[in-house]
Amino acid sequence: MEELRKLLYTLDSSTIQELLTSTSEVRLNDYGEIAGGYRLSSLALQQLCAATTAGLHNVVLDVGGLRCTANEISRWVSPKAAIRIINDCVGLRFYMPGGKSLEGRKLIKNSHTRLVDGIVGPSYKYLPNHQLLDVAIDMLAVADPPAVFSDAILVGRRLGMAFITKEPIWIANLGHHENYAYHGGYYFSNSEAGECSVRAAPVLQLAGTPCRALGSMKHLAHAGKKFNKKLGRILAGIIWSSAQWRDVAIRANDHSLRCSLGGAAIKSVDQRQLRVAQIAERLYQGGVGNSAAQLLALAAVSNKPMDYRTDGMLRRSQELQDKCIYDLFLRMIGMADRMCLKDREALEHVAYKVVTGILRV
Repeated sequence: MEELRKLLYTLDSSTIQELLTSTSEVRLNDYGEIAGGYRLSSLALQQLCAATTAGLHNVVLDVGGLRCTANEISRWVSPKAAIRIINDCVGLRFYMPGGKSLEGRKLIKNSHTRLVDGIVGPSYKYLPNHQLLDVAIDMLAVADPPAVFSDAILVGRRLGMAFITKEPIWIANLGHHENYAYHGGYYFSNSEAGECSVRAAPVLQLAGTPCRALGSMKHLAHAGKKFNKKLGRILAGIIWSSAQWRDVAIRANDHSLRCSLGGAAIKSVDQRQLRVAQIAERLYQGGVGNSAAQLLALAAVSNKPMDYRTDGMLRRSQELQDKCIYDLFLRMIGMADRMCLKDREALEHVAYKVVTGILRV
């Protein structure tokens, strides 16, 4: 945790927030740099395009060859043409009325990397990630039960971090000497560059791994009056008592271990395909991406043993004649651990709904 805190403080110390007052401050040169030799991150480019013209980002990616592999780049793409398009649109739309202007927006710069990490609105409330970390540590130290730091992911300026109870709150007993311990805890995420709101949620986390399921997520936009007061309410609002954790453990145990996915009863190929489609549709409706939903559904009704491996920690080794909801849940949190942070949070939230019976598959 100390390494994370040091990294976050270092990042904050190199942060510059600069108000946009002129087109010259965001006009790109032939090398893709703005004033001062700064380059735009992929997020900042997307935000610049979105604040300028609808659909501009897709045009820039296409014309500039940013969607091509090295072997596909040809005379039909031109980075310089893409830069001219951006500059023309910025010049045309910089001073638009009605709150749609680029003027007054803020650049979130990193003076060490010479990178513009984000472009945010004039009312954006900047929350340093290290501040969220310190607040979470102090708050959870006096919670009942208390929670300690577990793990974190930092991608650019987007942070996701988890805190867990010292003792497990649920033991999933699958027989054959297979017991899976789950800690209760809390998850927090934030972006210093306008990528997402501040988020907080209770979690179920598999012991010894970063694999987890996120409960109901609280959101706070980086805007508005009394932002810090609202932040305190949001964070305090997700703290659960020991009785609440026991209730979650009972629901997860009763639903996930006792409810079959129905695979053993399916004999024909057509019936199996129908069941796969049914599970995939319910997962998709719950918020899982279409491809991930299809893969999870196929694994759920397969007769093959399910072998989960995330850092060698997840495994369901025995031959399974009939899988239960827990097997689907375990596959979901294992898949989520390999996703980008945005998709990971979404899948982990659906996994929580599946294991507790909120979402029926």
